[in-house]
Amino acid sequence: MQRIRALFPALTVGSPTSRDDAYLLESPRTALDYAAAHGDAAEAQILDILHALPGGGEVPRLFHPDSVLPEERVGEEAVRGLYGCELHLSATRMDSFNTCRFAYFSRYGLDLKPRREAGFDAPQRGLFIHYVLEGTVRRVQEAGGFSACTREEVREFARACVLAYIARDIPDFQTKSARFQYLFHRIRHSLDILIDNLYDEFSKSSFLPLDFELSFASDLPPVRIETAHGAASCAALWTAWTAG
Repeated sequence: MQRIRALFPALTVGSPTSRDDAYLLESPRTALDYAAAHGDAAEAQILDILHALPGGGEVPRLFHPDSVLPEERVGEEAVRGLYGCELHLSATRMDSFNTCRFAYFSRYGLDLKPRREAGFDAPQRGLFIHYVLEGTVRRVQEAGGFSACTREEVREFARACVLAYIARDIPDFQTKSARFQYLFHRIRHSLDILIDNLYDEFSKSSFLPLDFELSFASDLPPVRIETAHGAASCAALWTAWTAG
């Protein structure tokens, strides 16, 4: 900036504001920033800029506002099939709809979720351990409880849960790197020790688990909102804390 001022001393330098950002349309790269700031109002302008670029004719006109399918093409039967007869809304869902209707449609209508590569960072380790522990205890309860099972039977339940997790979440386990498999087996070894500790405690205890992640909101009536266009039920989220 100092060099520009030296070359053009009479030049006036100003700071753009959020309301005066049309200069972003001068460049295809910054035009996308303009589109993000102005939403649907800028979509036609951005597409026109992209079409003017070399190869811009390949930009699909499907996304152009003039070629969007009219609402009457989406029948009531299809809407009910996607969302049900009643909408159960939450603050997160309403915020998603207000931010991007297509994202709301993809997530809650089509139930699409981003694909995640199986890894064993801290969150994935937690999910794996949680899955095996819950699955093992469920099977133990179905067999009569820890006191009715032998240690080897409980270990076999845990091994079955590990194999089920691999089949569901890591189907390409055999092609994973040696380091990945080493980390997995190390976590599994720690999990085996944890399973043994659970058996040692609960096989001699009168404590019986009643549920897994019990929801305190299941028996609370939803808040029903009725308008001239229909009705919606907003389930209130309640969190209960129990001091032990």
